[in-house]
Amino acid sequence: MNDSDFEEFQYKLNLMLEKNRLDSFNNKWVFDDSKPCNAKKLAEAGFYYTGTEEEPDFVQCFFCDKQLVGWEEEDDPWQEHLHRSPQCEFAKHNKLEMELTLAQFIQLREKLVMKLFKKWMSKRDEQFEWMFKMINELKRR
Repeated sequence: MNDSDFEEFQYKLNLMLEKNRLDSFNNKWVFDDSKPCNAKKLAEAGFYYTGTEEEPDFVQCFFCDKQLVGWEEEDDPWQEHLHRSPQCEFAKHNKLEMELTLAQFIQLREKLVMKLFKKWMSKRDEQFEWMFKMINELKRR
């Protein structure tokens, strides 16, 4: 695992904490705190901010990686998350971070670590496949 892989791995693990997801919004969210679709509610529902100038309401789930854009101020982040990504292990709990039992939190963290590790291994497999193709092409010459 190189430095950038480790940094991405650590970043994703840190997003398991609601505070870190909320920090990602950094006063950039399009709706204020009085609206149902505010930064705090999005962070509670597992989302972190990935917006751009062109799409300032772009968010992504830390667990299932579902990306959502096109929010309206009256949207309920939990309902949208469950509707758009019904298989998300985090969203299926439908609980605030502080409502999760320690066992549930640990289980989610283990699943997240495994998911991130599988993603990393998949990238490595693709690189090895490419290298083997190149070696075989060189052998044929």
